[in-house]
Amino acid sequence: MKGIALLYLRLATLFPTEKDNYKSKAKSLIDSSLEKLKGNKFIFCSFYLIVKYDIGKRISFLAGDPGPLAIAAVIYNDLGDRKTVNKCIDE
Repeated sequence: MKGIALLYLRLATLFPTEKDNYKSKAKSLIDSSLEKLKGNKFIFCSFYLIVKYDIGKRISFLAGDPGPLAIAAVIYNDLGDRKTVNKCIDE
């Protein structure tokens, strides 16, 4: 799902008339991926995602925990949500 979320983010830049639709799909997919991380607790407060990350769980970027967090940071940065970006990076 992480790769598909990035695909939607890229499509948003290629097709400006559908930008909001593609960005919404990217956000939805990455939020779903973040919720599925094992051993982590996610709390949604209004539009902000607070991630409490258990260090040392899985270290593989593509199949592990860092991938969704990094991709979430990219997507939320594109959406202009610096608070969530910082939380994804700091965790």
